[in-house]
Amino acid sequence: MVVPSSVEMLSACLAVGTAQLLITLRFFFRVRPRPAKPFRDPPARVSVIVPCKGSPENLESNVRSLLEQDYPGEAEYIFVVPSRGDPAFKNLEAILSRPGPRRSVLISSGAAPSACSEKILNILYGCEHVSENSEILLFADCDLTAPRDWLTGMVRPLENPDVIVATAHTLPAPGPKDIWGQLMKAWVSGGVIYMELMNIISGNSLAISRKDFARLNVPSAWRTSLCEDLTLTRLVSRSGRKVHFVSETIPRSADSWDRRRFFLILNRWTIYFRFYAKAVWLPGVLLTFFKFYAVWWALSRAEFAPLAALFSADVANLALISRTFKSCVRGDLRNQAGLSGRGILRATIYYPLLAASLQIVYAVNFISSLCRREVVWGGYRYRIHSADHIEAKPLS
Repeated sequence: MVVPSSVEMLSACLAVGTAQLLITLRFFFRVRPRPAKPFRDPPARVSVIVPCKGSPENLESNVRSLLEQDYPGEAEYIFVVPSRGDPAFKNLEAILSRPGPRRSVLISSGAAPSACSEKILNILYGCEHVSENSEILLFADCDLTAPRDWLTGMVRPLENPDVIVATAHTLPAPGPKDIWGQLMKAWVSGGVIYMELMNIISGNSLAISRKDFARLNVPSAWRTSLCEDLTLTRLVSRSGRKVHFVSETIPRSADSWDRRRFFLILNRWTIYFRFYAKAVWLPGVLLTFFKFYAVWWALSRAEFAPLAALFSADVANLALISRTFKSCVRGDLRNQAGLSGRGILRATIYYPLLAASLQIVYAVNFISSLCRREVVWGGYRYRIHSADHIEAKPLS
């Protein structure tokens, strides 16, 4: 085995660390606030489809944030649950019973997945109930809290003919003592930068014109898929048009985290990327391998300068990522998302710990994804034979 010299290892560590920082800097300059362009007149008519199941945390405040949008055009909301007996149906029924300025309906899909996810069946059922004059389909998760201009921010990019999908990633908003939530926020924030770089769509909230949805034959592709967003990403990549990352109106999620939920979601998404987005998964594997190799190299030779350079770059990158998202998130959500100035000052103490912890998390998840094809999600066990061959079975 050829072992790099000290100079070679230092050069490699500096190159990797610099590349990470440059990618984050690119993202920082791309998402800086810019003057909003005027809407077309009249604004597009939008159907917001929200699948929901179980008893999500903060459901009422999340739904209220979706309904109380300052959108200048017509918008309707379609909430879809798998059955009337699901806890979400009763909760949503009570929330939506109060009069509001927009049309909102609650429907049950009777979803019984066998070859795709239950969420996809709920979404497609919602699409069947949109108004005839609807022009934009906007899909959103029920666990996000949206700023009041979120709907406007999601629709506006689609007025550019070069843009086919607008997408916004939800930023976790853990409390200062929520260790697993802080790890999740760091993981999501860092991942968003690479997803934007590679035009990866997020299912947290995505908007597409109804015409493009039909032109790409999205329903057909979704009916044999587990991931609506990564499957749509593959379809869009063949269209030659752009995916627009909506940085001006990033939603947040105030869900609580524990060790089990943290690893369950990370393991699931790492497996998704292995099957649906190898262009993201494989570089992640190689980068994680290199960083652990750098640790082995340093310990075996008792030379720590290359490792110190790489680790310092990781810490600086986390700080830059935090600063970047501070510039994105609206003021009314910044404190709730843990991005206030004082929060960042306190978090500086934890950057080295976060950097080290994230590498361990990455390693565990990448190793796990190598030998797993099954994920448990929403009461079902899904076996992934390939990106378009899914087998779903109820857990009970």
